[in-house]
Amino acid sequence: MCAEVLSGTTACLTSCGGGGPCRDGYGCKVFGLGADRRFACVGLDAEPSSAGGACAKTTGCAGPYSCLPLVGEGYCALVGCDADLPCPDGTACALLNGTPTCLRTCAAKAECLVDGAEKRECGALPQTGGGVADVCIPASDGVAVGSQCKLDLECSSGVCRIVAPGKCAFTSAGCFENS
Repeated sequence: MCAEVLSGTTACLTSCGGGGPCRDGYGCKVFGLGADRRFACVGLDAEPSSAGGACAKTTGCAGPYSCLPLVGEGYCALVGCDADLPCPDGTACALLNGTPTCLRTCAAKAECLVDGAEKRECGALPQTGGGVADVCIPASDGVAVGSQCKLDLECSSGVCRIVAPGKCAFTSAGCFENS
């Protein structure tokens, strides 16, 4: 399988079926979403992080997980979970900024401080099938309503409404009248 691995750089990788086996030191990673989803074996760092662990790049995450550049330290997660790509044990398919993502489940903050992760907390996020899941999320003091943001997790209100540059808001509802 050929895939873009860096901006404009393509590499030929060994295909693996939906988390299927790769040789030692490699992980079966997901490329693309939905109908465009493909799987390929990618070499891993010497000590890759598990789900919810800190990372600097995708090769720093074990198995199918990719490194999400969230608030502060990176976060190993599986993006694009659905009926055809269920979450591995110990994770839940939650909506992270509107995208179905397998995040480490938790009952307390201590369960989130794994594999070098120091800035995590246990919080509730909506699940793709309804309800909420207690998952490890990046800890942030949160910026005030009206401040610039890129992610819901950056805001003290928990809502980042992207209009031009994002601004922290009280709700995700749009404007209904001029103010």
